[in-house]
Amino acid sequence: MTGSDRRLPDRTTFTPMSVYVLRITSGLAGLSATLCALAIILAHGLKLGAGDLLFETNRAGNWDIVWLDVATGRTIALMDGAHDENGPSWSFDGQWIAFSADVERDLLPEIYVMDVSGRDVRLVVGDNGSNRRPAWTPDNRSIIFMRNYRRIRQIELETGFEEEIASGFSPVWSPDGRYLAFYDDPDGRLNNDIFVFDRLTGRLYNVTAYPGSDWSPAWSPDGAWLAFASRRDGSTDIYLLDAGCLASDAGIASCRSSVRRLTTHPGSDYDPAWSPDGARLAYVSEQAGQFQLRVIDADGSNDRLLFAGPGINQYPRWRPR
Repeated sequence: MTGSDRRLPDRTTFTPMSVYVLRITSGLAGLSATLCALAIILAHGLKLGAGDLLFETNRAGNWDIVWLDVATGRTIALMDGAHDENGPSWSFDGQWIAFSADVERDLLPEIYVMDVSGRDVRLVVGDNGSNRRPAWTPDNRSIIFMRNYRRIRQIELETGFEEEIASGFSPVWSPDGRYLAFYDDPDGRLNNDIFVFDRLTGRLYNVTAYPGSDWSPAWSPDGAWLAFASRRDGSTDIYLLDAGCLASDAGIASCRSSVRRLTTHPGSDYDPAWSPDGARLAYVSEQAGQFQLRVIDADGSNDRLLFAGPGINQYPRWRPR
């Protein structure tokens, strides 16, 4: 099913950000049973705040989503089921988490959302292939996600209307909702670039156009900067691009000339995520055989370790204010 005939299963009226909107079948009930960690957090008086990160890890064998208290370094797995959960994404108001989960264990993950208590879990997209890497629209009314290979789709939570809007990977909306950033390799040259679609004008820009591969775009909270990972200088590092170029009379060339390198480790650095105040970025760094979570100030100073543990730890996402 596509377009206007796509509907959420077993749904009642979906009022965005309200409770008891969706009731799902036994597959989701099984998923809900694993969402105990958030209730434990609340029971111990710990509150998810602006200094918190979610990330995905395979340290226990399956992919799980983990909550990290940045101040203390404490981690708690939000889910401990036998299936994989990936790609956490905070709503712009910080009250909801979207993620993908392979509940049926058929390698075709579905998209879910849950509130920050972990008690209200809802299936959003549950068929039509592999659905991954959800991200929210700034109004918190829709989810954008990847389906199968290079298909970027968006679904309205209230109506269930779903449409394809671009071709590429890892789509993210700018905070003002005007620009959609993603990466793609449309020519099949094994050389990704960062693209930005301007919803107001309908124009698509290649904002990097560099021989080294660029991917994993992330908007700063004020929309002024676009962080991304790139292999342009021999190793994979985090770079920043001045997003003011998109509205500049100097043209798209000013985007490409504004790029500056942020990290300089010998290992690979990727998956940038902005702090709520835009002053820092969390990212993944492969150091000494570990997949560390690190944080660096936006000016390139004060690079420090956030978390290091067994397995692959990646895809950090900072909770908005």
